Amino acid sequence: MQTIEINKIPALTWNWMKMNKGSISDDFDLSVKEPAIQSNTNVEISKKGLITSLPFSVSANGKQIEDIISQIVKNPQYIELSKENTEPIIFNFEYDENEKSATSQIIHAQKDTNATLIYLYTSKNQECFSAIQTKVYLEENAFVHIIKVQLLGANANQSDDTSFVCGENAKAKFTQIELGAKNVFSGLHTTLYGYKSEFVSNVGYLCKDSQNLDMNHVVIHNGQKSTCNMNVNGTVKDEAVKVYRGTIDFKNGCKGAKGNEMEETLLLSPKVVNKSIPIILCDEEDVEGEHGCTIGKLSSDILFYMQTRGISENEIKKLMTKAKIMAVSDEIPNQEIKDKIEDFINKAI
Repeated sequence: MQTIEINKIPALTWNWMKMNKGSISDDFDLSVKEPAIQSNTNVEISKKGLITSLPFSVSANGKQIEDIISQIVKNPQYIELSKENTEPIIFNFEYDENEKSATSQIIHAQKDTNATLIYLYTSKNQECFSAIQTKVYLEENAFVHIIKVQLLGANANQSDDTSFVCGENAKAKFTQIELGAKNVFSGLHTTLYGYKSEFVSNVGYLCKDSQNLDMNHVVIHNGQKSTCNMNVNGTVKDEAVKVYRGTIDFKNGCKGAKGNEMEETLLLSPKVVNKSIPIILCDEEDVEGEHGCTIGKLSSDILFYMQTRGISENEIKKLMTKAKIMAVSDEIPNQEIKDKIEDFINKAI
């Protein structure tokens, strides 16, 4: 059994807060997994790819888990996107009992590409472990929407790392829904390298029972007039533990850049553990940055208003929890997957 650091925050805070990093323990005896692909357009997959026009991507999960994945997956899947990829590409990850696997992909979006890629993770309630690494490179004027939907069984464990590197006028969009599993370590790292590059993310989650959800989201502004907007919205209940680290880093030279991050967390139990740390780092004067968190229970005004209309407190909590997730799922251009999300929530609450 090996214990490694994961989701280490870029700028360390006080150790007593126990938020600087997470840890994951496993024997990491992983096999290579390649997902089933569903697409109405031809998807070219090769084992080797080289992107030289943009800088290398950075892992938010951290170097230790990245090294483990690279040792297992010698030749990552390389997928090149072009203007022909107009329909969503769906990657289906179905995990078997006691399966332990790693997947590594490099997504290269050529100039003027407009593409949507959906990742769906499912399993039964048996124990399994998955390590996912997705690196996305966007050339000039490209648009890529990455959607990750995690509907794993109650005994699953996952590390899921997504990184974007955006060229001039490129736009990356990230939508993530976290509902299942026992332990989830979600990493997101975006480098806004090009002039007027843009990043938007929307994350929805439900953390219940004794689940552990650990998130580390980082956006680096290098390009002038680059913009980012990060939104995280979810519910923590029962005896669950949730950690969110959100960092916007304005590097020297990113004049005119704008960054915003906001988290809203609904707490439905006095036994939950919630840790949120929004951070803005700045090495440039001509920038605009905003961040904030809204954390708390349902307000007495909302409870009173809805109870006067015949809705019980328990039903109110269910409605508010479901509304947060379904608002994010509206970003998904696939009704079948949206129905799976709603069915999963209905069973969970």
